[in-house]
Order: sequence, then C-alpha cells, then structure tokens
Amino acid sequence: MKPNRYLVDDILIKESIRPERGQLLITLCKSKLEPYFFVNETLQESNFTKSELINANLRVATLRDINLNAVNLLKVDLRNVDARRASFRNVNLRNADLEDANFSFVDF
Repeated sequence: MKPNRYLVDDILIKESIRPERGQLLITLCKSKLEPYFFVNETLQESNFTKSELINANLRVATLRDINLNAVNLLKVDLRNVDARRASFRNVNLRNADLEDANFSFVDF
C-alpha cells in the first residue's frame, strides 16, 4: 500500500491520498454483502474521498449514492457498474472502462 504522499517522477505529489479507503472499497465490493445493506448502511455512511483506485477491478460493483470525490480512477474497470446518484466530482477517469455502466443522476 502506498503512503499518503509519494514521489511521481522524482516529484512529491501535491495532494495527499487515502490508499486505505481505496483498499476498503475494493474489499467491500468483493464481500458479497446483501445489496440493500451495502448501499444504505455502508456506502452512504462511508467517506471514500481522495481514495486511490488505480487499475482496480470494480466490474459489476454496486456504487449507488457513493461519494467518490477527488478519487483517482485511472485505468479502473467500471464495466456494468451501478453508480446511480453517486458523486464523482474532480475524479480522474482517464482510460477507465465505463462500458455499460449506469451513471444516471451522477454528479460530475
């Protein structure tokens, strides 16, 4: 796991990140929690801002109503994701795979 700040091309990144939040989200998505509980009791009550999810596989994940502001989603697999009503402000989606993802009512 990366520290909160690290070097990219010998330059310290400007904003600190929260790698543990990204790891938690990946673990929760793979845990097969009952969808109602997962969305209403876990995602809506959690803070995943500034997570780093580079190259993460979130395919077919349920991410409804989640706050993913300022998250690095570089090269993330978001195919068939249900992200209705999620917040994706200031997110890096470069080279992310968004095929068949549901982004209805998303805040970009």
